[in-house]
Amino acid sequence: MMKERKAIIVFLAGAFLVGYVIFSITLFKEAFQIVANPDLTPNLVFMNITSALTGLVGGIVATAFGVQVPKSAPPKGVNIPISRRQLKMQSLGTYSSPAKEDKQKELFGSIYAWAYILIGLASVVIWAFLSTKTENVPQNVANMGTTFLGMAIAIVGAWLRPTG
Repeated sequence: MMKERKAIIVFLAGAFLVGYVIFSITLFKEAFQIVANPDLTPNLVFMNITSALTGLVGGIVATAFGVQVPKSAPPKGVNIPISRRQLKMQSLGTYSSPAKEDKQKELFGSIYAWAYILIGLASVVIWAFLSTKTENVPQNVANMGTTFLGMAIAIVGAWLRPTG
C-alpha cells in the first residue's frame, strides 16, 4: 500500500510539473499573439489550469524547501546530506521522483526547482515586457507572475530560515 501511495505522489508531482511547463509555454505564446492582435481572447481553460498548476508546483517547491536540517545526530544507517542545499533538493526529489539514491533525488529535485524558477521568472519578465507594449496584458500572465513572486517569498524565506 505504501509503495502504491508513493507511486501516485511521484506520478502527480511529475504530471504537475510537465503540465506546468507545457501550459505555461502555451500561455506565453498566446499572450504575445493577443498583444499583436487585440481581437483575440485568452483561453480561459488554459488560464485557470495554469494558475492552479503554478500554485501546486510552487507549493511543492516551497514545502520541500521548508524541510529543516535535523538538530540531533541521525539514526544509525541514515545518510544526512553534506549541505542544506542537498537536503532541500533531496527533499524535493522525494516528492517528484521514484529514485531511491540520494544523488538521483537531488537531481530530480534540482530539475523541479529550476523548472519552477525559470518559468516563474519568465512569467514576470514577459508580464513586464508586454506591459510596455499595451495596458491590456492578458490576465493569465499577470496571475502567473504574481503567484510566482508570492511563492518565491515563501521559498526564499524557507531557504534562509536558520537551522539548528
